[in-house]
Amino acid sequence: MNDSNHPPIPSPFEPLRPATVSVLQGPRVWKDAPQIVNSVRLLTLLAVCGLPLLIGFSFMSEKDIAEKIVLSGFFCVLWVFQIYMLFALKNGAKPAWIIQIIISCLGLTGFPVGTLIHAYILSHWFKPETKAWFEKS
Repeated sequence: MNDSNHPPIPSPFEPLRPATVSVLQGPRVWKDAPQIVNSVRLLTLLAVCGLPLLIGFSFMSEKDIAEKIVLSGFFCVLWVFQIYMLFALKNGAKPAWIIQIIISCLGLTGFPVGTLIHAYILSHWFKPETKAWFEKS
């Protein structure tokens, strides 16, 4: 039973109640993070562990030295972003929201598994609870 005297649908003539103004209030606690943020953080941890292997394998390939340097440089830049994201996702840092969009757009090119994973991430990344975690309106 509803113990307040507010109707279930707010009247357009009344101001918004505090519970409907903001999704998150007070300090951020990791256990309150949306499930998609927890999942992306786990994938980020896997990327932080796996990208050094890709950097090493890129130097063992049969390609010429210029291709090896460009490929390993790209993986190094991606690795630095993933290390940043590991901590930024947990803290709800504002730049992490847009960086994850960029990383997921790049991940869409990894057909078929990367496409499925990053399409799922992007489908949940624009939800209000996820945006509220990163203090996006």
